[in-house]
Amino acid sequence: NRRNRWISLISAALVTVLMMTAFVNVGIVYADEGDNPTREEREAKIDARLEACFEKLNEWYEIQDGNIGKANNAIGRVEEVLAKAAELGIDTSAIDALMPGLYSAVDQAEAYHARAEQILSEHAGYNGSGKVKDRELALETCKSGRDALASARDSLLSARDIVREIIQLVKDLRKNYVPTNDTIR
Repeated sequence: NRRNRWISLISAALVTVLMMTAFVNVGIVYADEGDNPTREEREAKIDARLEACFEKLNEWYEIQDGNIGKANNAIGRVEEVLAKAAELGIDTSAIDALMPGLYSAVDQAEAYHARAEQILSEHAGYNGSGKVKDRELALETCKSGRDALASARDSLLSARDIVREIIQLVKDLRKNYVPTNDTIR
């Protein structure tokens, strides 16, 4: 009995809600976007974004140039460690196996970095001070410069991972190294 009463109340409420919504006028609401910018304002905004893009790419290039220098420095240090280990008669075959990958990753990074340098130095679509002359060319410069720098970054990250592996191997070699009588001085 009580259950039937609840069902009746719920049914009546649903019918009431359905009837009320049937008579509600639904319309589409548009957000007020303010004043439409003029063509010149839109073009100025696009130019400003392209100029900012070009500036950021040049900053990225400079930072990455330093990172490539660090990668080459790391190669030199690893080669020094390998030479010293060879003098001590330590087996470095695991590190030697990683070296071609390291050389290849850094070489690829340098090649992509050189491509980015070429793209940015040509500054197609920009004048000498970084202002947009041709939007289409400037956009293409930003895209191709970004792609070249990203590829160089990816290669540097691969090199970094290889260097980390080498560092771990060197730590293991140091931990397990027992000098012979010939190496004690």
